[in-house]
Formats: sequence, C-alpha cells, structure tokens
Amino acid sequence: MKKRRLDGSSGGARVRLLSRGSRSRSRNTLGPNLVPRGGMSSDEEVREEKELDLSSNEVVTKYKTAAEIINKALKLVLSECKPKAKIVDICEKGDNFITEQTGNVYKNVKRKIERGIAFPTCVSVNNTVCHFSPLATDDSVLEENDMVKIDMACHIDGFIAVVAHTHVIKAGPVTGRAANVLAAANTAAEVAMRLVRPGKKNKDVTEAIQKVAAAYDCKIVEGVLSHQLKQFVIDGNKVVLSVSNADTKVDDAEFEENEVYAIDIVTSTGEGKPKLLDEKQTTIYKRAVDKNYHLKMKASRFIFSEISQKFPIMPFTARALEEKRARLGLVECMNHELLQPYPVLHEKQGDLVAHIKFTVLLMPNGSDKITSHPLQQLEPSKSIEGDAEIKAWLALGTKSKKKGGGKKKKGKKGDAAEVAEPMELWGFEYLFLKCLMKMVDPGAHHIKVWLIGVHLRYLFWAIAHERFGFYVCSRILVFLYTILLWLKFRRFVECMLFPLSLILFSHEEHGIRLEDSCNK
Repeated sequence: MKKRRLDGSSGGARVRLLSRGSRSRSRNTLGPNLVPRGGMSSDEEVREEKELDLSSNEVVTKYKTAAEIINKALKLVLSECKPKAKIVDICEKGDNFITEQTGNVYKNVKRKIERGIAFPTCVSVNNTVCHFSPLATDDSVLEENDMVKIDMACHIDGFIAVVAHTHVIKAGPVTGRAANVLAAANTAAEVAMRLVRPGKKNKDVTEAIQKVAAAYDCKIVEGVLSHQLKQFVIDGNKVVLSVSNADTKVDDAEFEENEVYAIDIVTSTGEGKPKLLDEKQTTIYKRAVDKNYHLKMKASRFIFSEISQKFPIMPFTARALEEKRARLGLVECMNHELLQPYPVLHEKQGDLVAHIKFTVLLMPNGSDKITSHPLQQLEPSKSIEGDAEIKAWLALGTKSKKKGGGKKKKGKKGDAAEVAEPMELWGFEYLFLKCLMKMVDPGAHHIKVWLIGVHLRYLFWAIAHERFGFYVCSRILVFLYTILLWLKFRRFVECMLFPLSLILFSHEEHGIRLEDSCNK
C-alpha cells in the first residue's frame, strides 16, 4: 500500500508517492552543492565546491540579492490581492516582476549567470493548501474575507530565496479562526527558526512546531518539509518533517554553520491531511533530470524540448508553454516520469489554511532571516501565554552568543569563531586604574574606575585576538575619558559617555557589528 505525501520543499507542498516507512531523499542529481561546469579539472571542482556556501561573501550577496527581489515581488502581489481580482492575473504579475528584476542584476559579468524564477507565483485561497497557479483560461477571482496564501521564489546563479505569506482580504484586524491559524503558522515558524541552528537536531523542530499549533487549536499540515537549500537545489538532503508518524520518516540530521534553510510551515483549522481533488488543476512541474525516455508523440517531444531549454532545473508553470501543445504533450511526459508534478491540494470545505515560509542563513554570528513580510494585525482567541516552554523557545533569540572563559579558540584572521575573553586581566586592570584615578582625580568614584576598566579590558582583548574594530574604539574612548576627567568633566563622563559605553560594549552582538563596520 502506498500513501500520498506532501513535500513543502519548493514552494509549499509537493505530493510524492512513497512506500510505507520509506525515507525522504533529495533529487539532487547535480552533486551536493554545485552545477557541473565543463572543462574543470578535479582540483578546480574542489575549489569551486568550497566556495559555494556562506563562507563566501559572493554567495551571501547572491542570496541576499535574490531575497531583496522576492520580498519586493511579494509586496507587489499582496497589493494586487483585492476583491474581484483574477488569480491568474496576480500570478502573472508576480512572475513578470521576478523575471524583470532578476534580469537587471549581474548583467555585466564575465561568466554568464543564470537567474530568474525558482518557483512560479502561487495564490491559494482558504482551504486550498498550495500550488494554485492557474492557466490563462481560468476565471477564479478573490473575494472579501478570503485567506490568501502567496508562495514564490527566485534565484541568482542558483542561490534560491523562497517566501510564502498569508493575507486575509479585509480591513481591520484579523479575528476568530483565521487569526488563530495564522498566528499558529507564524509562531511555529519563529520557533522553528530558533531551533534550526548549528548543533541542533531536526527532530527537535518537528516536536516543537506541533506543540505550537496545538496551543492555537490547529494542526500542522502533514508532509510539508523544511528543506536545506543549495546552489540549484531547492530540496536538499537535510529536512525537517512537519509531522512525524509511522508512514513518513526522514533521516536524523544536525544543522551546521553556513547552511541555508527554507523554514516552511503550513497550519490548518481542519485535520491537516490534504487531498488531491482534481488532477487537471495541476499546472506546476519540474523536470526530472535523472529520467530519460524516447517520447512517441511529436507534441510531447516538442514540449519536452522546450522545457529542457527554458526550465532545465527549476520548477515552471504550464502557462509559460505553448498551451495547446502543452495539454497534449505533458500527459505523456508525466506518464513516463520525465516531469515531477506539484498538485493542488485541499483541506475540507470550510477549513482555513495558513502558510508561512522564509529563507534563513545560518551565519557564524547567528541566523539571518532574509525573506519575509509583516503580518496583518491579529487578534486570536487562543494564545501561548500559559505555555512556558514555547515562550522559552521564542526567547532564545537568533544571534549566536560568545562563550566566556576557557582557552582561546584559534581560527583564521577575520573569522567569527568563538574566542575566550581574558578574564584574568580584571585584577590587573582594577589596580592600574585605581592608581591612575588617584593621580588624575583623587575624588573620582569607583564607577569611573569600572568604566575605563571595561574599555581597557576590551583593548587588551582586541589586541590579543586581532579584533581591530574593538581596538580602535577602545583606544579612542579611553583617551577621551582620561582627558575629560583630567579637566574635571565628571558629570559629562557619567551622564553621556557611560551610556554610550553600555551600548557599544555591554553586549557581544553590538561589538561584533561595530568591529565589522570599522574593518570595512
């Protein structure tokens, strides 16, 4: 017996036919994180592969460029979601905007860079879960109070930025079941982001998001996967399963630094077990590059040739093909598994489904969410206020904290690796400053001694660890304190420079950013 299963890897959810108990596998036939380039030696390929993660500034820039474009595209599509607006028109505007904007970047480069749509714009309404991107002949329109789920993605050189957002077409705050299901999706996504961090396990995320949904009296939709993203790979090997059960399993995995993930959460007021109602609604496909077959029909060969040229890797919509031939040719391509379909799935009539998805970069200094859009004002009837565990997850934050004490951890120059601060300097600093302050101002308070001590501490630490941003700022501020105290400006030091010191040096996150800006 086989069970239909959703896969939220690339734009929401995709049905796969998996044997009972089988494990999820990536369909990445192009290698772990690069696209083969002709004429490369093995050494060149190794060097190329090493550059294709977040340790490369160029890769980070391409991810963020794609994210900037997709965020603008989402904003445009949201502005078009009004009563009586045709869904196909909205989808076309989203796709056209992505194509135009990606075509305007990386034009003047030596090597041709692929860029464009990584997943077609989908607008799924109310109980429709995902993948609704209709053909031009479809007359579906939006209505007042519809819950609209927008799902889209673009890429620059194969580095993909994905996003999904849910919006209710109404003025004023969202209330009732709609607010509950949307709050559940958003809160679960925020919890997931805080648990998808280096050293954590994927199974921990699965348990957490289900608990969040239950707090809002909702269900996580089964089969949706949060996938790792790599170059030209929208469904990487590492995944987070939305709902764990006997029929759907994934390999245990640990998240690592410099990885990229699509955090993909779909919640429902219903059972969370969507079904395919009409195969004719399917309009989004992806070429299965590991499959080959000699097609019999001329129309099929024509369409498959067009797909291979225009959409060799990324998913596409049938709207982008010549429609009459597409209707004939796609059937044979599907029958021989040359294409992977993204079916339109539905919960029961009357149920509401919310979808939140964003792209997260696991940077050395913490998680960086690069795609998103602000939610409407929500007034849910359920909340997480009484759940200490969920509140603790949300309080984790997204930035990495440096560990104090212990031995210095060696790393490359400029690396953001964790290094220990020399706490043993405190005693020396205090004695030195006490003598200094007696010479400069016998009436100085201990707060001034501590204040300059903080900066000298960072000065010594910065020199020892080559943190030149801290070094420069510490020297400047220590010099200012000495001069101002010598001139008897005690009140200015206590009231003005003391708060400035707290802002700059009381929290590691501010110091790291300050250092980076100074080094630039």
